Amino acid sequence: MVVQAIVGCTLTCGLLMGAVLFGVLFVAASGSDGVAALGILIGVALLGSTIALAVGTARNPMRRGWAMGIWLGIGMAALLEGLCFGGMMF
Repeated sequence: MVVQAIVGCTLTCGLLMGAVLFGVLFVAASGSDGVAALGILIGVALLGSTIALAVGTARNPMRRGWAMGIWLGIGMAALLEGLCFGGMMF
C-alpha cells in the first residue's frame, strides 16, 4: 500500500504540475479570451477527472493506496503551485 501511495502521489503531482505549466504557456501564447477560457476549462476537466479517479479507486481495498497517493499528489501540487504563483504576486 505504501508503494502504491508513493507512486500515485508522484504521478499525480507530476501530471498536475505539467498540466498547469502547459495551461499557463497556452494562455500566455494566445491573445484571445476564448482560447484562455478553453485552457481553463481543460484544466478544470483534468482536475475533476483526477478527483473522480481517486474516489473510484478508494472503494477497492486492493487499490486504496493509489487513492491515498492521488489525494496526496493533488495536495502537493496545489502547495507547490501556490508557492510558485504566490511568490509572483509579492
